[in-house]
Amino acid sequence: QRIGRTAEGAHVTVPRQVLPGRTVFITSRAVGRTFRFVPRERIVESLLFCFAVAVAKKEFKVRVHEVVYMSNHLHIVATFDDTSRPDFMQYLNSLCSWQLNAMRGRSGTNYETHFNAVEVADPQKVLEHCAYTLANPCAAHLVTRATSWKGVTSARLEYGKPIALSRPKTGM
Repeated sequence: QRIGRTAEGAHVTVPRQVLPGRTVFITSRAVGRTFRFVPRERIVESLLFCFAVAVAKKEFKVRVHEVVYMSNHLHIVATFDDTSRPDFMQYLNSLCSWQLNAMRGRSGTNYETHFNAVEVADPQKVLEHCAYTLANPCAAHLVTRATSWKGVTSARLEYGKPIALSRPKTGM
């Protein structure tokens, strides 16, 4: 984020431009960095279903390259063919929060207010961010193979092959 000043001299964060056709590396953290997304079966099913619903919405022109939900944050590498990135993230995080809260009998947000999105123009850097995303559970010493991570991850998916998901029994 860029920092600027108002006419009165106060510091402000200048919003980033959101341009169509950009590939971004997104990080979104759980509120207070708490373990809201621990890979338990019901949580994984719910997060994956919510993620699929958000990606499938026609309002969002998004192509997801990689995704991983860690216990207290998530990473997404995606290309947005329009300017819907902020709306997509707001919808995704709201839908997931609503679902997680319904399962837990709670209310409130599960995500920090702001997410970090870094535009990645260089194809080599896109590849590096994809590898970083997939290897995140290994780098955290939680598993020795990316495909062993029990949480939501694209590491176990095959490109172009659809998957069948069931609607969670609670919430949705």
